Amino acid sequence: MKRISLLAPVLLALVFCGHIRAQHPAVIDRIIAEGKTNNQTMQHLDILCNRFGGRLVGSDAYENAAEWAASRFREWGMQVEMDEAGSVPVGFNRGPWFGRMMGEQSMTLHFVTPSYTSGTK
Repeated sequence: MKRISLLAPVLLALVFCGHIRAQHPAVIDRIIAEGKTNNQTMQHLDILCNRFGGRLVGSDAYENAAEWAASRFREWGMQVEMDEAGSVPVGFNRGPWFGRMMGEQSMTLHFVTPSYTSGTK
């Protein structure tokens, strides 16, 4: 009896797995050909990294990048639904990361603030 109760889920899974079909080879070939001849990975990466930059959840960059990606998917004929998975009580939009000391010997300062920390007044 114990052996049957252990084998039953395995047999049931095998029955359902028999109905799973792989993609048609022509579809796979078209996907591979698109990747080889019309690869746009670097253009998309450039836009995400250089136009939007860091995309912390709750930041304007995150929202803008998500909207951009959704618009690209729509252009390609996909149906897009943007769902909110949760909410962040405080957003974070990073300001300028540089400063300059003026005087006889000027100095450029580079600094960064930790994410999601309170700003100065």
